[in-house]
Amino acid sequence: MMRRDLAGKALATAVMVLMLALPASAQQAFTPQQKTAIEKMIHDYLIANPEVLVEAANVLEKRREAEEKVAQTRLLKENKAALFALADDFVDNPDGRIQCGYCKRIHAAVKKLRAETEDVRFVYKEYPILGPVSEFAARAAFASRAQGKYAAFHDLMMGSQGRLSERAVLSLAEKAGLDIAKLRADMEAPAVQAVIQRNLQLGQTMGIRGTPAMFIGDTYVPGAIQYSQMTDIVASTRENCSIC
Repeated sequence: MMRRDLAGKALATAVMVLMLALPASAQQAFTPQQKTAIEKMIHDYLIANPEVLVEAANVLEKRREAEEKVAQTRLLKENKAALFALADDFVDNPDGRIQCGYCKRIHAAVKKLRAETEDVRFVYKEYPILGPVSEFAARAAFASRAQGKYAAFHDLMMGSQGRLSERAVLSLAEKAGLDIAKLRADMEAPAVQAVIQRNLQLGQTMGIRGTPAMFIGDTYVPGAIQYSQMTDIVASTRENCSIC
């Protein structure tokens, strides 16, 4: 559908460009019938040579991707501290140079990366966008830091099967060794909600529309990727990162 839309835009653009390329006096000199004939000639040419549309669509897509990359890099630079250097975030391997954040669908791959690399700094951000249970789990995860159990609790939640419920979240918290009464009290602290609201606002600023979402160096990764793709991005980041 996207490629078809781009092809349509390419056709419209081709017609417009060819018409605008003519001097204004020449354009005004055309009768409506002549303009229709010119447009038909362009249309017939493109129908006879559809590869032109494909080429134009490819150019438009590459241009769009390049523009998005420039915009994303600008946003990363503007929000680097909020993404990677806030005291409220849980950080694994704080001395790592390459910075990375992640969530449930890519848990196994990131856990493996965490175990096999020494220079990757993992920054965890709670980003509950899937409803009340999601927010409950996010508040519980953040509050677990007060008991020093964030990593264990986080791993249990990320590795759980099926959809979580509030009861399941608390059961996993107990399994992680958390004092449930203290956890519930800490979850109600205004600071917890403030951090979550800040993360939601940051996600909107960065254009995050869903999860999982990662920033590895200056590369935005929207969605789940394979371990091999992850290590490729990390390797590239080691060599060329504008914000690390």
